[in-house]
Amino acid sequence: MTDYYSEHYSANVGSTGHFTTLLNTHKAVGVGKKHSRIRRSAAYLTVPSAQDLADDDVIRLLDLRSNDRLYSLLFSMDGNWGATTTFNVGLYLKGDYNNGAVVDEDLFGSAIDWSAAVTRVDYFKEAATLDDWDRGKQVWELAVIGAATDTVDPETIYTVAATCSQNIDATDAAVEFLCEAFYTSGD
Repeated sequence: MTDYYSEHYSANVGSTGHFTTLLNTHKAVGVGKKHSRIRRSAAYLTVPSAQDLADDDVIRLLDLRSNDRLYSLLFSMDGNWGATTTFNVGLYLKGDYNNGAVVDEDLFGSAIDWSAAVTRVDYFKEAATLDDWDRGKQVWELAVIGAATDTVDPETIYTVAATCSQNIDATDAAVEFLCEAFYTSGD
């Protein structure tokens, strides 16, 4: 009989990343993997009626630290956009004045049709770049799966943003918009 251990028991994770036969007697488990508390960050905004949005306009929603572990990214909104409305959901650097450069514009979602109402839909893996095995990875690791080239935590802040992937004529009425991130904090 062979015993196998998850990362809760060993810092030496096996080649598959899921288990190993190596036992480490050190009791510490990394932040976000054991006895962690899920946090929720919510961004609520109202896009005014008659608001035009252009292709590549960016709606910056909420910030996450690079060492936070993201589990889900939920969106809710009413369907007042009018015509077909598509957005990408991805990561930007925060920047000094909340104007940081794009890291991966469609890491979480690509050309999502938000012309109809949406109620708490998880877009964590809508773009097919990420899958369920990526849930709980640190945000900087998700950025690397997208387009970043870091090999260690850059100790920075990222912004989750929705970017228009087409021109959107004036909205029919005000659009209520909610983005919720569920994560464990890296602090």
